[in-house]
Amino acid sequence: DIQFIIGKEQTQEEIFHTFNAMYENNKQIILSSDKHAKALSPLEDRLKSRFASGLIVDVQPPEYETRRAIIDTIVKKNQIGIPEEVLNVIALRISSNNRELESALNKVVLYAKNVKKPIDVEIAELALSNEFGRNRPSKLDCSAICEAVSRYFDINMQDLFSQKKSREYSHPRQIAMFLCRDLCDISYPNIGKSFGGKDHTTIMHAVQKVSRLYDEDSRIRKEIEDIRKNHLGR
Repeated sequence: DIQFIIGKEQTQEEIFHTFNAMYENNKQIILSSDKHAKALSPLEDRLKSRFASGLIVDVQPPEYETRRAIIDTIVKKNQIGIPEEVLNVIALRISSNNRELESALNKVVLYAKNVKKPIDVEIAELALSNEFGRNRPSKLDCSAICEAVSRYFDINMQDLFSQKKSREYSHPRQIAMFLCRDLCDISYPNIGKSFGGKDHTTIMHAVQKVSRLYDEDSRIRKEIEDIRKNHLGR
């Protein structure tokens, strides 16, 4: 957090010499800041030029797949038994950083112990409703929906974007398209782009088909509601 040395002349002097010594000895130097090096002010120009001379990367909050992978790692490391659908809810609700993901996971486990109930989606929602409610994303994206659908139907996520036409893949694909349209503020052409560049008329047909089946087929309706509630927290 290099921004904290702004205005501290003596500290800047020490960092300048430390930086030079490490650089001359071919050491790797990693710095973080809440803004670009050139925007750090007041900061000595000689430090700005050195900080800006390396690779600069804009680090964004982890996406859903990354958050889900982080939670899986935490669960395996600590040998915690939590249903998959609960892990999905946590990954969707917490969109900030690793520490808050682990904190949310611990909160769910402790809450379940306190109320003496098994961990399920309802318990997770209750545990996270107050402290982490502010972190719940107002919108889902197609990536998170496709991840949830592929998990639910136990297929590879890439199969949703493929040209495979057997029902094993076409049915989950159409449900994913329907949910993207239903839960995200995304146009048909943009959904098509998310599914490997499919034409918007293909997306429209899938959405209309699944919408009709939702009303007519209780099995399809149950699938969609299960994905919404247990995998997307909606």
